[in-house]
Amino acid sequence: MARISRVEKEKNKQRLDSIILDIFLQDGYSGILYERISILSAMKISTIQGYYPSRVCFLEALQGRVMPIFVDYLQLDGGREEFIRSWESALQENVFCNILKMLFVHIAEEQPSILAVNAVQRFRSLVELKLGADALADVDMLVGRSLLHMLQSEPA
Repeated sequence: MARISRVEKEKNKQRLDSIILDIFLQDGYSGILYERISILSAMKISTIQGYYPSRVCFLEALQGRVMPIFVDYLQLDGGREEFIRSWESALQENVFCNILKMLFVHIAEEQPSILAVNAVQRFRSLVELKLGADALADVDMLVGRSLLHMLQSEPA
């Protein structure tokens, strides 16, 4: 078996990262499966596992790419009321909800994902910077509303 160069390996990693992001945006974290990535990338599952030894490693492919998408749904320059309205409107969007679900799942684990925890901390810092410390209570309230919204939206 021929070994690939470091450049080729990095190129493959970037391609796989893009495929994983596309799957995530379309179907959420639960849609990211080795078999699906294999089909879309035309790579063997064992090759993909060399880049992502476990499913939790898929989070690395999303790191730094999901938060800007999430924030794009929100109005952070128009004051707290506009921020709340933009969040409530974003709850109608699958991509926004997929991002929230992923964060909820990976934070609620027995061993919370450090990537998810850091993402939440960075988001709270951004909100505080843009809207002030009082807006952190809005984030807490909106996270609770989001959980209830998702609960009501799930099929029985």
